[in-house]
Amino acid sequence: MGRRIKDILLEARRALEREGIEDAVVSSELFLMHVLGGDRAFLYSHLDDPVEDEVEKEVRKFVKRRISREPVAYILGWKEFYSRRFVVEKGVLVPRPETETLVEAFLEDGRGGRIVDFGCGSGAIGITIYLEMPGIELFMVDKSRKALQVSRRNAEIHSIKAHFILSKGLSVFKPSSLDHIVSNPPYVKEKDLDTLDPEVRLYEPLCSYFGGKDGLDVYRIIEKDAWEVLKRGGRIYLEIGFGMADEVVDLFRRYRFIKSKKDLSGIERVLVFEKP
Repeated sequence: MGRRIKDILLEARRALEREGIEDAVVSSELFLMHVLGGDRAFLYSHLDDPVEDEVEKEVRKFVKRRISREPVAYILGWKEFYSRRFVVEKGVLVPRPETETLVEAFLEDGRGGRIVDFGCGSGAIGITIYLEMPGIELFMVDKSRKALQVSRRNAEIHSIKAHFILSKGLSVFKPSSLDHIVSNPPYVKEKDLDTLDPEVRLYEPLCSYFGGKDGLDVYRIIEKDAWEVLKRGGRIYLEIGFGMADEVVDLFRRYRFIKSKKDLSGIERVLVFEKP
């Protein structure tokens, strides 16, 4: 047998800290948990256990990848969202905790029917809504074949039924055929691209972040298409970036503004509109 778990854990954490990785503690724990196949309680109740040399080798590989700023989610192959695991792969946006606010805003209204997750990525938003509100008819739409492949896989893992559509817009739907649209569009402005974390700039698909010069390109597509495909009284649930509320409200001025919702950091994160 090789070294003890606590020694490998400490070495991993220190190696990450030396390279300025802010989530060094969490990353090192996740790497050990993943390799050992246990949860955090298991990890800390077995710190003095010796393990095979292969465990240490695997953890060191993960640490090396993390030092290169590769996101933990890509290293492990999954990300937790709304207390569930979702498969993620390179080429697909990693779900963020603040996006759970979008799901909460939808669930608060308790409205079912035909729902579109537009720009679905991994499918975390739409699948979560389906699992929390059984009985909806879910459409997953994305312009990326890779994203649809991953979202389909997640739908299978979580045993839900959905329709998967490759499209850059919503005009593929019949007029007045949808009840609601939920979307986390790309909203990073051109001037802000250089401020993104290395994990994003080097590894994640920038098309999932870049929203054009003013960050509103995809919002314009939604505003235009939704007017045709939404039923009267149908709602649009949108995630927005920091300080974007006024711009988005103005863009959607022909819709009825329903509410905004802040994330756990106190940032206005979600806007809800209704087709009159």
